[in-house]
Amino acid sequence: MASIAVGNGYAGELAAKRIKAKKVRERTALARKQIVLTIICIGTLLLIAVMLSAASANIKLENNRLEGLNANIEAEIDALNGSMSDANNISIIEDKAINEYGMIHQSKSNIKKIDGDKSGNIDLADKIKQDAFK
Repeated sequence: MASIAVGNGYAGELAAKRIKAKKVRERTALARKQIVLTIICIGTLLLIAVMLSAASANIKLENNRLEGLNANIEAEIDALNGSMSDANNISIIEDKAINEYGMIHQSKSNIKKIDGDKSGNIDLADKIKQDAFK
């Protein structure tokens, strides 16, 4: 029986070593899986960061383009406001009327007085036409 005990002891030792080695391999495999998953997670986070950075750059580029367009539009508005103030200036209007359209300032010779009391009930437009074509 002693030989059986020794044999069982040796077999038990081998079984214990195999179990221990199996547990070590399982722990090593688990550690490797955790390392791989950690690397994948870090890579995914870095990829997301790069994609967000690229999206941010595109948005900044579009904002810069729109700011340039806004500056051009503001310059056009300022130019139009300047043109409007020039167009509303009475002296510029008078100069244009006299020089381009041949209008003249009224004088006493250009004024026709219509007396409604003497002529009775008259049509003002007809009277102006009659006086204009005399």
